Amino acid sequence: GGRGIGSRILNDELPRGIDPLGPENLLILSNGPLSGTAAPGSGRVDVAAKSPMNGYRAVTNFGGYWGAELMHAGFAHLIVQGASDTPVYVVIENENVAIRDARHLWGLDTYETATRLRRELNDEEFQVLSIGPAGERLVRFASILTGLGDAAGRSGMGAVMGSKRLKAIAVRGTRGVELSDPPRFMELASDLHRRLRESPGFKESARSKPVTDSMFSKSYENLLAFGNYEDGRWDQFSKLEPEKFFSRRQLRRAGCFGCPMQCMHLVEVPGAGCGISFCTPFLSFLGTVWNEDLTTMWEAIILANRFGLDVVETGGIIALLMELYREGVISPAATDGIPMARGDRRAILETIRKIAMREGVGDLLAEGPLRTAEALDRRAHEFLVLVKNHFPHGYQFPAFEGASLLQAVGSADPFPTYGTGVEIRLSMPGPREKMLAEARELFGSEEAYLTGNYSLSKVRMVIDAEHRSRIPDLLGVCIYVIDGYIKGSSEPFFFYDRLADLYQAASGKPMNREALFTAAERVVNLERCLDAREGLTRKQDALPQRFFRSFPGGAHRGKRLDPQKMEEMKSLYYKTRGWDPESGLPRPEKLEQLGLKGIVQTPD
Repeated sequence: GGRGIGSRILNDELPRGIDPLGPENLLILSNGPLSGTAAPGSGRVDVAAKSPMNGYRAVTNFGGYWGAELMHAGFAHLIVQGASDTPVYVVIENENVAIRDARHLWGLDTYETATRLRRELNDEEFQVLSIGPAGERLVRFASILTGLGDAAGRSGMGAVMGSKRLKAIAVRGTRGVELSDPPRFMELASDLHRRLRESPGFKESARSKPVTDSMFSKSYENLLAFGNYEDGRWDQFSKLEPEKFFSRRQLRRAGCFGCPMQCMHLVEVPGAGCGISFCTPFLSFLGTVWNEDLTTMWEAIILANRFGLDVVETGGIIALLMELYREGVISPAATDGIPMARGDRRAILETIRKIAMREGVGDLLAEGPLRTAEALDRRAHEFLVLVKNHFPHGYQFPAFEGASLLQAVGSADPFPTYGTGVEIRLSMPGPREKMLAEARELFGSEEAYLTGNYSLSKVRMVIDAEHRSRIPDLLGVCIYVIDGYIKGSSEPFFFYDRLADLYQAASGKPMNREALFTAAERVVNLERCLDAREGLTRKQDALPQRFFRSFPGGAHRGKRLDPQKMEEMKSLYYKTRGWDPESGLPRPEKLEQLGLKGIVQTPD
């Protein structure tokens, strides 16, 4: 289900070589079989299309309440084909579906669109998914947003939606989700909620823990890359005073449908309004852009969400401009007279606005970092930090071989969770023996989680992390709920066994852990074939040059990746997967083993 269905539809119905912003592209929104149920974290939706950022297949994910509402209306998947001549929106109310004129909504931001539609539909219970001005103007890293901050952010899905002139999808469902064995399902779900609330990992990362103990701690600071991957140290980070800000501005914790963790923060900023967010936007609009002011950070988050912009890509392109300005490659003349000084509030907020409106230099920036560098100055290419044309999440990847391998071979900017997350967490203070014992048990060696090696056990760990990250997407549950439980558990597979039980109780079909992991492996291989059809090979599994040099400061100063050993580890990864190490593509026998015989993986 979920991500797997979306990727299979792309494989079967998407023509090769099409323009991502043309009418031939598909926009597929997919729930999983557990979406909208009592399973914890069952509010996730996958969005699939061909990406305007790099021309490959893309799958991104968002939370909130929209996906559950779609399930309650009786739909698991929604496929958008073609393009309208004029702006439209879709209304789904249980079995009733209508396409309506949206010319009066065109130009509104995402917050305004949701408010206007609920008023027009005379029902505050409608869940609205929409694009902002960035998506309307086909900014290549535009997002799709529901609520105040639940976004399908990566890979330009908002631009794809905008190319179809689809402003919004409003959903109201009252039918619930049909289950094969409701009593058994509720028994399993209730037990899992209880275990989550009692688990050490939940208590460490959930609503009971102040934000200052996690996102702004010294140990977390030691993991971050600042600026355009320029340094591992930024003295201002420890002077941000988050306690003072959140005590004044936070209204409450917030979360998605069916989630016990409530991992986000709802704040109100005078002049900007309300917004919700957690880790990723914090990184993008603090250290990435050298911003020392938490109010400015929240202004930027809210502005980007209103306009419908991917916060990671937006922060990354601002960081690029700031470094180019600092190094004398560009002057204020290149950015409409705005000096792109580190941390400058006007530079941050005005650049966000210009990108979304494609105004002045924003028209160039809206095309993404690679096209921007090509147009600005030939020297600008030296400063690009991109993985498959995406700016990476802001961690010190040069210090972590496994997380870096995942970046190289994965799809657009895979977030380090599960094993790769453990590899990163082991660099933080705290007990280590449990995690090292887990590495020995699961992957044959402590080297899987320890840094400073390019071993087979680390390759196995990365493959396992890829599979574990696909499973929640296949089922429609939240990856962070599972990861939060596993962090403090001595049973690394319990959650997957319970997910299999929940699937069986929901669908009536047999399922076990092994079948879940096989399904995840099948999706990894299918998606690799989809990318190969658009020209991806081993050559594109490349890391930016800055991953191969050490940061001048910070806890991981002096650490860097070895280029030759990384290439050798990539070869080991392909071989272990059953792929051809020369091309980096699945062998026919591997595809046949996974039930994918005949899947095309060439551009011809």
